[in-house]
This record gives sequence, structure tokens and C-alpha cells, in this order.
Amino acid sequence: MSDNQTIIYIVRHGQTQMNTENRLQGRVDSPLTELGIKQAQALGEKFKEIGFDAIYSSPAGRARDTAKHLKLERALDVMVVDDLAERSFGSSEGITMEESMVLYKDKHEEYRVLNTEERTKFKFTEDSENDIEVAERFLKALKTIAEANYGKTLLIVSHGGTLRSVLARFDRNYYNRQMYQINNTAWAKISYDGDNFKLLEIDGVEKKNDN
Repeated sequence: MSDNQTIIYIVRHGQTQMNTENRLQGRVDSPLTELGIKQAQALGEKFKEIGFDAIYSSPAGRARDTAKHLKLERALDVMVVDDLAERSFGSSEGITMEESMVLYKDKHEEYRVLNTEERTKFKFTEDSENDIEVAERFLKALKTIAEANYGKTLLIVSHGGTLRSVLARFDRNYYNRQMYQINNTAWAKISYDGDNFKLLEIDGVEKKNDN
């Protein structure tokens, strides 16, 4: 517990079956693979000495299952918050990236020539969320949780898209998917002082080669 600020660890879930198939998950769920379970267990061991006061999760089964592995023997309930959910990919959920390139060829060509800021407002389907909408939803939920637990240390299990939206608050380059890759069970440690969030530590986020 922190006396004058809230400390929050935001974790992406472990690897899922749909991750291995390179599918757009979004609100569609997929179970953790054997590797995904091991990833969550390994991170649970790494976090074992952290005195979490509360654990929150996205409603997705993959996030809730990851949270259970991170919980270990702590006598804490995993509290589900709907707005911690992954971005909605709308009617494209469940398809592979290769299928998306074919089905939405014109949209991909349009997206390719946009700069990073323009891409944050772009939608491949009208019934999906763009980066800005994901960030507004998730950061509002994050602030509500932080203010309800001021001075405490929290664990939040969510998704790659939502974790990216948090990191982009500190550096817009994190919106560039060609530059930064957010791995399964990647995490960010941030603080909240009642007014502002501050990025303290990141793990599992890789900067890709420029070439």
C-alpha cells in the first residue's frame, strides 16, 4: 500500500488459442493455451511479494483466468469491470489477420498511408471501436477504480489493446503497432496521485527493429 498515491499494475492476459491462430479476438473469447497458463503462473510468482489490496479484471474469460493464476493464495475476489474489456472489432471479430487483409483490402490500403494520429481515429468496420474510443473508455474506468482505492496497490488484468491505450497516454508512439509489440502477460506499473497518472515501469513490451 502507498500512503499518498495509488499504484496500479495493468497486465495483458496469457496466450490464447486465438492468439496462436492470429485471429482478431476483441469481445470474442478464447481459452488460455498451456503456454498461456504457464505465462500467467510465472508472472504470479514474480508478483508474489507484492501486497495487492484488490484485483480487477476484464469480463473476458481469458483475462479472468489469468487473474486467478496471478491471485495465488491471496484472499481477494477478482472484481469484473465491463469497461476493462478489449476493444470491439465488431463484425471482423474471430477472423484471421490474413482473412481481414482480403475482406477489408480497401480499408487496409487506406490505413497504410495514414500517420499515427490519423490511425487512432480509423475504423475497419463501422461497428468497431477505434483507438481513441478504447482509450477514453478504459482510462475512465481506470480513473474510477484508482479513486475508489486511493493509496492502495491494485492489479488489473486486461488486454493488449487497452494496455496500449494506457502506454500511449505517456508516448503516442505506442499506438504504432509496427514499432511496439505488446506480448502476452506484458505489464505496466503506473501511479495515480489524485490528478495524474505516471508511468513507472514496463515489462513485455518490445520495440521492433526499424528495418
